[in-house]
Amino acid sequence: MEELTATVHLTGEHLREANALAGQALETTSRSAGVVDDVVDKMRVIASS
Repeated sequence: MEELTATVHLTGEHLREANALAGQALETTSRSAGVVDDVVDKMRVIASS
């Protein structure tokens, strides 16, 4: 029973870590999308001049 409890606890920790990493990945993706949008806008200005 003690081993099962430890396994469940460890699984919970891993799930929390995975959730945190997924959140960081989402933030990074959002920032990257903003950078791409800025580049596209600048390219449009250059193309129209």
